[in-house]
Amino acid sequence: MDEILKIVLLRNRQRKLLTKNDVKRICEIIKGYNCFYDIDSIKFENVDSTDSGCAGICSNDGIVFYMKGIEKTNDETYKKIRDISNIDGCKVDVLNFSYLSTIFHEFAHARQNKIVSEGKGSLEERIYKVCNKLGKIKGFYNKNYSIFLDEINAFAKSAFDTYNIYEKLPREYLTDNDKRAYQVYSLEEATRFYSINSKEEIITSPAEKLFESANRYNLSIYNINIDSFRKLIYSGKNLSLYKKLLLGLPLSYNEYAYVNLMDYTIRGGGNIDFIRKLQRKL
Repeated sequence: MDEILKIVLLRNRQRKLLTKNDVKRICEIIKGYNCFYDIDSIKFENVDSTDSGCAGICSNDGIVFYMKGIEKTNDETYKKIRDISNIDGCKVDVLNFSYLSTIFHEFAHARQNKIVSEGKGSLEERIYKVCNKLGKIKGFYNKNYSIFLDEINAFAKSAFDTYNIYEKLPREYLTDNDKRAYQVYSLEEATRFYSINSKEEIITSPAEKLFESANRYNLSIYNINIDSFRKLIYSGKNLSLYKKLLLGLPLSYNEYAYVNLMDYTIRGGGNIDFIRKLQRKL
């Protein structure tokens, strides 16, 4: 992935947004690194006809990036990161972080498709298969977009993958202050769809929310066994925090408190490898 770093560094030095050719080259690098042979085309269009805010779509044969949606996403990400901290770098640094995250987001979906097609029976495969079936319920996907576990995975993984590129930037292009801002943003992307009830010490995960929403339907029509679905979302108890967050699975109150403590430490100036710490089993 060093070539991706060089591309981003060049544009940040020039104070320019990643070009379409840059994006195509980055996509080719990711495709080769992950053996995504099914992604045949990378296209650019102005706007998605059904959702003006959509930044990209990954289908069975390629990825389409929508420039209006990317512009909107970039502006939203910039505002979020500026709310975390006043950035020492310029706005373009943040916009390219957001753009790169959009690219990784779509390839997270490509990875999900690959896992399902390989059919190895992993926990991830079973989760994505349920999501695919739920997506066939009329109106269900749009109504529950923010808690669909394949989207949870794409948001969290893309933030982590992008941070892993940015944290390797030379210090003159990434101050400690800006590094902390990207760390906090990435943690927030991985946890923002969890709900906290501090009084009762209960954490409600995206997986549990999705289950509750889906349970209002006759899922047998869509070949989903509700009991198997329930067992599935609670079957990752022995996973690391990193894996649980990437899949939107249930967390204990202590696990969420641990993540929150890392956030507090980073905001306070602590220098920690937060991704490595997330990979621990508590």
